[in-house]
Amino acid sequence: MHHFYKNNIVAGGKLKLIFKVIFLTIYFTSFFQIKTSRSSHLEGGEMTYTSVDSIRYVFTLTYYSNCSSLNLPDTNIITITNECGWSTYTPSIYLISSPTQLTVTCATDSSACDFGPYIGMQKYVYQSDTVNLWNRCTKWIISAITGERLNFINTLTPALSYNIGIYCMINNSTGAGNNSPTFISHPSLFYCVNQPLIIQSGVKDIDGDVIIYSLMQPRSGINMNDTLSYISGYSYSQPLNCIAPMVFDSLTGNLYGTPISNDLSIYAVLVSEYRNGLLIGQIERDATLLVDNCNNIYPDLTGFNGLPSEELTIQANQQNYFQIYSTDPNSADQTIIEYDSSIAGMSFFFTRTKRHCIF
Repeated sequence: MHHFYKNNIVAGGKLKLIFKVIFLTIYFTSFFQIKTSRSSHLEGGEMTYTSVDSIRYVFTLTYYSNCSSLNLPDTNIITITNECGWSTYTPSIYLISSPTQLTVTCATDSSACDFGPYIGMQKYVYQSDTVNLWNRCTKWIISAITGERLNFINTLTPALSYNIGIYCMINNSTGAGNNSPTFISHPSLFYCVNQPLIIQSGVKDIDGDVIIYSLMQPRSGINMNDTLSYISGYSYSQPLNCIAPMVFDSLTGNLYGTPISNDLSIYAVLVSEYRNGLLIGQIERDATLLVDNCNNIYPDLTGFNGLPSEELTIQANQQNYFQIYSTDPNSADQTIIEYDSSIAGMSFFFTRTKRHCIF
């Protein structure tokens, strides 16, 4: 995927558009061979919203689950509170389709999603009817609480006692409607010991508002102080044991580090949305992080046109062309690049070779 910086620079009739390739999904063989067992625990979630007008909204709630978990119910509820004295409201939210499988495996392997022995991930998507917030308020708080976290998370005490709390916020005090940002890609849950990682939480916003990312204390209830407690040596800003402190980028939502131990942990990223300097909304992603020993080294992508640079200046109203190559130190593996088509008017083509190239 990719992140566009907020400002486009126009000079001399030319549009200078700078963008950075953050993530293009690369599948490769010999990935995580982790056995799974059946449980009823979830691995994360997020909630977004679209506006009908400044008062009426539709909420979309996504949960991520291990394919070996018990099925989630067809109906859930969300809790809507506020700081303006209005009553609490608990509308229903409904499963809109069957669970969607997210795990891609090698042809010779299968995950729990296909009744195989290895970990598989799926998502459940719920959506509300149109919800009336009754009036304007500087802070409407929308929460969803369900399930239990995985009971073998080693960075919390104790993990089994915590539910998963998902949060979003709306400020409709100006009378203007607003659509929340949406996450560009699904959370990546699996990482390797002693290999550099980038945990990505990039979003796109159809309203063109200013986006700021921050890490937040993961939640377990509808109240803002219903948060998780980490064991010594871990925290919401340092969810993994790394060779050096993890570094977070508030402009991209990326969290960087090199883990040095097997961990199963939790992180949460808060995406804040500003319009004319005013905070008008927030969404959260809560996700599990699994770090394990791997028999594979991560593949990688080059910058534009095979060079290290991840920035490119292009001409407005002219055809522009570039190439990005995949690389893999494991010579027996095949890389496959996928693109989400999130840039309007841009076409991507793929070479169907052992090492995919996009252009």
